[in-house]
Amino acid sequence: MPPTNGPARSLADEVMLHAAAATGGRTAVWRIELSHALAGAVLIDLSLAGRIAMRCDRVTVVRPGPVGDPVQGEALRRLAHGRRTVSPETWVGRLAPHVLVGVQERLVDRGLLVPDSGRGALSRSPLLLPKGSPRPSPHTSTATALRALLQAAFPRWISGFPQPPDPAQDRTYPPPDMRTDTVAVACSAVAASVRAAAHALMCGY
Repeated sequence: MPPTNGPARSLADEVMLHAAAATGGRTAVWRIELSHALAGAVLIDLSLAGRIAMRCDRVTVVRPGPVGDPVQGEALRRLAHGRRTVSPETWVGRLAPHVLVGVQERLVDRGLLVPDSGRGALSRSPLLLPKGSPRPSPHTSTATALRALLQAAFPRWISGFPQPPDPAQDRTYPPPDMRTDTVAVACSAVAASVRAAAHALMCGY
């Protein structure tokens, strides 16, 4: 993974930076897809940290309390105060707007996203351009989860993204485990939530 400024980048940070690169900085145009992918990334990180448990039909808070990442901390607080029978798809939709703002502001503050008002003058929002290379090493679990989230939100964002290693051909690749299941549940929720949000938007016209 490329060097970072300050703390290590979260999965949500990686999603934001790659989407900014894939859209030429026009993240505001893809607000629905991006925000839902970011929410899915936060759920994955919280699950793998043992803070929540995700099943297809519900998200359960296992270990509440302070989290070092403020975006994850706010999401965990909302999860802890929510109904216990809410599905991952519903939580992706609920968390999406808050996560988008938090991740975007953090990356701008750290200098990893650079606003460019001049080049975005014809739009309502400035372009947000990633600084340096946003792509992690293709043979890491982060890259595998990142690719799956981008695929779920907007498949064209993975154009040119390295294919994940074939577990049958690569003995160094970890076998299916909790990480694989967590990513699959989260990505399914992201895809369904994006479809629902797009449908609601179209019905509003």
